[in-house]
Amino acid sequence: MLDFLAAWGLYSAGGYLAKEVIGPLAKEALEDYTKEFFKESIKEYTGLSDQNTQKKLFGKALKEFMALVEEELEDADLSKQDVKQYTKPLKQYIKHKSIKAILGSAFKYGCKRIDTEKLDKTWIELDLFPLPEGFDWHYIGKRYLKEVKTIIRESDDLRPIRDSQTLEAIAENTKAGITPDFDLREYQEALLESYGNVKLDSLDTSGCAYNALKLWKIFIHQNVREV
Repeated sequence: MLDFLAAWGLYSAGGYLAKEVIGPLAKEALEDYTKEFFKESIKEYTGLSDQNTQKKLFGKALKEFMALVEEELEDADLSKQDVKQYTKPLKQYIKHKSIKAILGSAFKYGCKRIDTEKLDKTWIELDLFPLPEGFDWHYIGKRYLKEVKTIIRESDDLRPIRDSQTLEAIAENTKAGITPDFDLREYQEALLESYGNVKLDSLDTSGCAYNALKLWKIFIHQNVREV
């Protein structure tokens, strides 16, 4: 059986809330949970039906979400003891159907934002422990979306599918020139996600720091000449 605590990175990383809120989920049957989490997005990843893969992606995303929530609480100058008070409310919160759907929507191709207004509204509707003044769901949503994009980029299962989606979008929008609604910024971000890092898997990295080496750093401009 797959060790989901290890797969989610909770042994080596993850704050207090991530371990306390997400950790217990590793012992549960998550089929229904992941089904609701990926309800709107997983259909875009043709052939991705492996439950273990879905559970790994779900756990990694939820860990990042919890880290951002904990960061916001700490930025409000709450003590560690005060932060612990949110353990039970957050366990209830992440099991709410609409919250699972919102967090899972970040995996959709072309997603530019998640429904942070609903995140805020749901917390209030559930009458959970009050959040500190200035708690920013919008900031959390923006950062969470970036973290999910990183998860997709680093996933051997999702990255090829996302690359294929990007190529299809390029082909569709270049058949008769760029269409008026073509999102150039989204296109730029997709290219950077897919090809921004040099693939050095086959090279000997012993004694060298090749982590996240950017292609632009080793690109030689054509105007450069020997002197």
